[in-house]
Amino acid sequence: MTYRVGYTDFLMDADALEHLGEMMDDFYTATGYSSLEVFGGDYAETQTGLSFNLKINFGDGTSDYYNAEKYPDYSWISEHAAEYGFVVRYPEDKDEYTGQSGRSYVFRYVGEPHAAYMQEHDLCLEEYLDEVQSRTEKDPLEITVGDTDYKVFYVPVDGTNDVTATVTGAYTASGDNMGGYIVACE
Repeated sequence: MTYRVGYTDFLMDADALEHLGEMMDDFYTATGYSSLEVFGGDYAETQTGLSFNLKINFGDGTSDYYNAEKYPDYSWISEHAAEYGFVVRYPEDKDEYTGQSGRSYVFRYVGEPHAAYMQEHDLCLEEYLDEVQSRTEKDPLEITVGDTDYKVFYVPVDGTNDVTATVTGAYTASGDNMGGYIVACE
């Protein structure tokens, strides 16, 4: 799906877009606000179709980038983002890991089990990837979200680009752009 955001057209992953819509609908219901806008930005991140910048339109012709500390009436978004599979991509205190200065308005869709684990353990995406890459199918991360138990592990790609894992039931596999796949099994 193509979204017109600010002055830029970009494609957003259908799963990420669906969860973003659900999160915004629930934010509006929970708080009564209806004046949020999503804007493009960070070239490399938005090109994935999984990331976006969040900007608040105050309805009086002014706007500002989302910041839960500066605008506490909007803190619901940060508090509940992981429930929809989103994380703040560049947390304020993680510059040494991300290589970017903190920007609380850049969100990235990573999926519910991953976002829940990252939030619970105060990890940025790079820290989480390091953690997952140390896990195998025989020694997975075990993550519970609601009533669902997940096993998350890393599968390196061999020289033939074949991926081998024994998976039963529902699962997702996502390339990590570093030579393997992150697998989450229910």
